[in-house]
Amino acid sequence: MLCQDKFVEIYKKAPESHAVCPYRVCPIGAHSDHNLGKITGFAINKGIYIAYGPKENGIVEIRSLQFPKRAQWHVLSTPEKRENDWADHLRGATIALNSYHPLRVGLCAVINGELPIGGLSS
Repeated sequence: MLCQDKFVEIYKKAPESHAVCPYRVCPIGAHSDHNLGKITGFAINKGIYIAYGPKENGIVEIRSLQFPKRAQWHVLSTPEKRENDWADHLRGATIALNSYHPLRVGLCAVINGELPIGGLSS
């Protein structure tokens, strides 16, 4: 897997784990599931992959294979202001998770998506 190989190249060790989240399409479109309608979506054979491991110092460091800028912050001082980059959602997820479960351990990760930047149209 590309993410795992890149992780080893960057961090000089194997990732502790890896995961995949498949993309999905909805044949009737219109985000009906977001509007409390019936869910007709189905997963496809492309998705987002991540290889990751813990960082005991609380730093979150994520590298994307699509974007050159490395994303980095501490779990206790995650920037709340949008930086208008690919990692805004990840910083927001860190803030939300930290509000429910106090975080102390960070992570190092490599993430890769298989679709072009324009996305997938259902």
